[in-house]
Amino acid sequence: MKLNQYSLQDWLLIRRQLIWFGTAMLVAGLILLVTQAYVFFSEKELAAQQTRIREITGAADLAFNNWQAMQRFEQQYAQMMSKGIVGPEHRLDWVEALAELNRRNGALALDYTFAPQRVKEGAVGEQDLMLFASEMKVQYLAQNEWDFSSFNAWLAKLPGKAIPRSCELKRNDEAGIDVMCLYDWITIAPAKPVEVKP
Repeated sequence: MKLNQYSLQDWLLIRRQLIWFGTAMLVAGLILLVTQAYVFFSEKELAAQQTRIREITGAADLAFNNWQAMQRFEQQYAQMMSKGIVGPEHRLDWVEALAELNRRNGALALDYTFAPQRVKEGAVGEQDLMLFASEMKVQYLAQNEWDFSSFNAWLAKLPGKAIPRSCELKRNDEAGIDVMCLYDWITIAPAKPVEVKP
């Protein structure tokens, strides 16, 4: 079929139908374009919602895990709090207790020194908390092994946690046993900011 077979009069007869057809095609094109745009933005919004859902799910899982950890370690944490391990160190309490022990029991000839507080070797911070240690060197004269055990039991009653690093016991021919021990007083406290030197 050739279009040039039709005269102008023929085209005029179907002019209205051609206009409707063209209009219908234009409207269909616009509908298709709007539909594609809607699908594109819907997919984009769906992806954003899925990302938000993953973030919320991750936060909920983390909160649940933290809650479980708190339930698991609540009793241990309460014990550490009551023992004075969590929080600032109790250096003044230790010094006062050692001075009082030396005053009450002069035969011990107690001598002690404290080093500055430091981060415990190998410690890794957790949620802004860090494990600190303060080295204490203690020397005294024990009458026998019972005095040595009694001193360690007495230390365990002080606030904080004294962990022995090394102890050297030497027989003293005149008066008993010379004791020299190094302890680490353990404290869990907020991590201190690192000082940047200019």
